[in-house]
Amino acid sequence: MKRTLSLILALLMLVGLAACSSGADKGYNGSLTQLATDLYKNNTPEFMLGEPMEIDLNDNDAVFYYLGLSDGSRLKEAVFSEPMIGSIAYSMCLVRVKDAGDVETVKKDIFDNVNTSKWICVTADQLRVAASGDVVLLVMGNGDLVDGLVSAFTTTCGGLTGETLSRG
Repeated sequence: MKRTLSLILALLMLVGLAACSSGADKGYNGSLTQLATDLYKNNTPEFMLGEPMEIDLNDNDAVFYYLGLSDGSRLKEAVFSEPMIGSIAYSMCLVRVKDAGDVETVKKDIFDNVNTSKWICVTADQLRVAASGDVVLLVMGNGDLVDGLVSAFTTTCGGLTGETLSRG
């Protein structure tokens, strides 16, 4: 009787662990700088990039320039990656939100407000904003690189939270 009960309890624990791990691990636990580096491994742009840099969340002008958000109060951290030479319409930003419940709102706010013509002379043809767990990806530019980075983000982070917002 004790052996049967022990077996049943062990099976229940295994089923419980499997159920908990199926969707709870979505997201990325490493640094956003490392995530940016990982996304570029198989999606190297044709142009020269600087190292991913942190966005100062206390600098509302910087937060608005890179993300289209009025301030960084809902964010835990953010990084950007852009060409070292101006007049190339490309930007990739990664954001970690403070509260995972805000992911969809932050994602939509970025999509609605980011300036795809911020470079003055050029405009990004494509805009994608996706999320996984508490991390939001913003990528805008021209060509296949944009969709390649979204695909790499999806794979690296173990799936997406919600739909990818897309323009162009």
